[in-house]
Amino acid sequence: MPKPAKTVVVSTKSLGERVRALRKAQEMTQADLAAAIGTQPTNISALEHGNRGLTIHQVVKLAKVLKASTDEILGLDQARPKRGRRLGEPLAKRLERMGELPRSRQRALLDLVDAYLDKHSEQNGRG
Repeated sequence: MPKPAKTVVVSTKSLGERVRALRKAQEMTQADLAAAIGTQPTNISALEHGNRGLTIHQVVKLAKVLKASTDEILGLDQARPKRGRRLGEPLAKRLERMGELPRSRQRALLDLVDAYLDKHSEQNGRG
């Protein structure tokens, strides 16, 4: 008896695009990512080009290495409203742009914002 066709829940093309973006945000090469999750660089290339999917175990490994949630890798968090939208469109757009930066640059921006907010809070406290 033939096996039933697998049900595709997540588009391999969009999955690959998300993995590529997350990998680049971590400033990793395909070879770096492959070594970190115990596979071959050709498998990462095939994944990023949408030519293969992932097992549950691979999704979990990728989430740990890429410092992302499994929902983010699978594209399941897109159905939820973005938190930044409540802040107003200009700020939300800036936050989205920040999210596209490498993690090191995101951290530098957050440190700058924290320093500004700390200083501003101190000034308001003296009021």
